[in-house]
Amino acid sequence: MGSFRENKKKRSRQLSAISLSATRTLREQLSAISYQLIRRSLCHRFPIPDSRFPIPDSRFPIPDSRFPITLF
Repeated sequence: MGSFRENKKKRSRQLSAISLSATRTLREQLSAISYQLIRRSLCHRFPIPDSRFPIPDSRFPIPDSRFPITLF
Protein backbone atom coordinates (compact mmCIF):
# COMPACT_ATOMS: atom_id res chain seq x y z
CA MET A 1 0.00 0.00 0.00
CA GLY A 2 1.39 3.41 -1.01
CA SER A 3 2.09 6.21 1.36
CA PHE A 4 -0.48 8.87 2.18
CA ARG A 5 1.41 11.44 0.09
CA GLU A 6 1.52 9.14 -2.98
CA ASN A 7 -2.19 8.40 -2.66
CA LYS A 8 -2.93 12.11 -2.32
CA LYS A 9 -0.94 12.89 -5.50
CA LYS A 10 -2.67 10.08 -7.37
CA ARG A 11 -6.11 11.28 -6.27
CA SER A 12 -5.23 14.83 -7.23
CA ARG A 13 -4.23 13.68 -10.74
CA GLN A 14 -7.47 11.71 -11.08
CA LEU A 15 -9.55 14.71 -10.02
CA SER A 16 -7.76 17.04 -12.38
CA ALA A 17 -8.32 14.58 -15.27
CA ILE A 18 -12.02 14.39 -14.41
CA SER A 19 -12.18 18.18 -14.18
CA LEU A 20 -10.48 18.61 -17.58
CA SER A 21 -12.87 16.12 -19.15
CA ALA A 22 -15.92 17.85 -17.65
CA THR A 23 -14.62 21.26 -18.74
CA ARG A 24 -14.08 20.00 -22.28
CA THR A 25 -17.59 18.51 -22.38
CA LEU A 26 -19.16 21.71 -21.08
CA ARG A 27 -17.17 23.83 -23.52
CA GLU A 28 -18.33 21.65 -26.43
CA GLN A 29 -21.95 21.83 -25.28
CA LEU A 30 -21.80 25.60 -24.82
CA SER A 31 -20.26 26.15 -28.23
CA ALA A 32 -22.92 23.94 -29.84
CA ILE A 33 -25.69 25.82 -28.04
CA SER A 34 -24.27 29.25 -28.87
CA TYR A 35 -23.83 28.21 -32.52
CA GLN A 36 -27.47 27.14 -32.66
CA LEU A 37 -28.65 30.37 -30.99
CA ILE A 38 -26.60 32.55 -33.34
CA ARG A 39 -27.77 30.49 -36.32
CA ARG A 40 -31.38 30.78 -35.18
CA SER A 41 -31.20 34.56 -34.68
CA LEU A 42 -29.54 35.00 -38.08
CA CYS A 43 -32.18 32.80 -39.71
CA HIS A 44 -34.92 34.99 -38.30
CA ARG A 45 -33.29 38.10 -39.76
CA PHE A 46 -32.09 36.53 -43.01
CA PRO A 47 -34.15 33.40 -43.64
CA ILE A 48 -31.94 30.71 -45.15
CA PRO A 49 -33.48 27.27 -45.57
CA ASP A 50 -31.31 24.82 -43.70
CA SER A 51 -32.58 21.35 -42.88
CA ARG A 52 -30.09 20.96 -40.01
CA PHE A 53 -31.76 23.74 -38.00
CA PRO A 54 -35.43 23.82 -38.95
CA ILE A 55 -37.22 26.85 -37.56
CA PRO A 56 -40.98 26.49 -37.37
CA ASP A 57 -42.22 29.57 -39.19
CA SER A 58 -45.17 29.50 -41.56
CA ARG A 59 -43.61 32.18 -43.80
CA PHE A 60 -40.57 29.99 -44.49
CA PRO A 61 -41.52 26.33 -44.84
CA ILE A 62 -38.95 23.73 -43.87
CA PRO A 63 -37.33 22.38 -47.06
CA ASP A 64 -38.09 18.83 -48.10
CA SER A 65 -35.13 16.63 -47.15
CA ARG A 66 -35.63 14.54 -50.30
CA PHE A 67 -34.50 17.56 -52.33
CA PRO A 68 -31.50 19.00 -50.48
CA ILE A 69 -30.74 22.66 -51.09
CA THR A 70 -27.06 23.39 -51.60
CA LEU A 71 -25.92 26.75 -50.24
CA PHE A 72 -22.72 28.34 -51.51
